[in-house]
Amino acid sequence: MALLTEADIAERIGVSLATVQRWRRERKGPPYIKIAASVRYRPEDLEKFLDSSVVKTSVHKAAEESSEGKHSVTAG
Repeated sequence: MALLTEADIAERIGVSLATVQRWRRERKGPPYIKIAASVRYRPEDLEKFLDSSVVKTSVHKAAEESSEGKHSVTAG
């Protein structure tokens, strides 16, 4: 299992290293592993963090409902 560093995380999602470190201090970012003085991240935890960060817009919700066979009824 290849673990990711804070620099890897920053590069992969396009934020600064300082942002990743701040997220860790504030416990806002992906879960991490502390090994002695080293901080590492599992790739699957990064993916889950990104998936949980998706903001669904009304267009996205409508597409989901359409694909699930749901239809909204508008009074008219």
